[in-house]
Amino acid sequence: MKIYHNPSHIYIDNTIYFITAHTYREENYLITDGKKIILLNKINENVERFKFKLYGWVILDNHYHILLRVDQGNNLGKFINIVHGSSSYEINKIDNVQGRKVWYSYWDTCIRSEKDFYIRLNYIHNNPIKHGYIRNIERLEQYIFSSYPGYLKEKGKEWANDALMRFPVIDYTIDEPKGSTPEVGRLRPFINDPKGSTPGATPNEKLDLRGIICPVNFVKTKLKLEEMQSGQILEVILDEGEPIRNVPRSVKEDGHQIIKVEKLENAFKLLIKKA
Repeated sequence: MKIYHNPSHIYIDNTIYFITAHTYREENYLITDGKKIILLNKINENVERFKFKLYGWVILDNHYHILLRVDQGNNLGKFINIVHGSSSYEINKIDNVQGRKVWYSYWDTCIRSEKDFYIRLNYIHNNPIKHGYIRNIERLEQYIFSSYPGYLKEKGKEWANDALMRFPVIDYTIDEPKGSTPEVGRLRPFINDPKGSTPGATPNEKLDLRGIICPVNFVKTKLKLEEMQSGQILEVILDEGEPIRNVPRSVKEDGHQIIKVEKLENAFKLLIKKA
């Protein structure tokens, strides 16, 4: 049986591509800011050289994603080869090694629709959440090796939140580190009612977010709270796992108060008092 290690590529003119590339054996060859800058510079230089249009990008320690329009499909392979070859040379020079293989290969997907475009763009921008570089959506702008801060500056948070809600990504939840204990302990301060809370308070608004992934559930919670008056109470129902770990933490970071957490069957009910 033959095993093909490299993915096949389809080259089409005037097409937007979503590109993913990993380092060889997923080593953290891009772990420093300087190495990420080298790769970013090589991408930008060759986008200009081949007259591509770059819509989105993110660089992490062992892989990157880009979203770009290609006028001549046959140039895509040349673009990747030059980016990988020139960045490998510079990175190996920094590490004082010769001939080391830095890149494995790349995977490309043709964008088929507006929905597909924005799902991929949202995936790119939320990749730092998926891999644990950033804990929640409110801190994404702090991750500078992504096109997200530029979009945020140009179009604003309302546009970014709207794009995320209209075109949620397939998966960018944070995996638990191998061998770690689930972060149940982080819920304990919320389950016990804090001093001065009102456990029997009647909610002014309700949201049932079961089946809604992170961080879309937090975005919906945040937008609902923005519609409410200070002191009013929002009831939110969340799934177990990532939603109940992440949403209360993000809500507290926004200054609101978690006044009660109640365990339901396969879910949790939160009462949130707006700041």
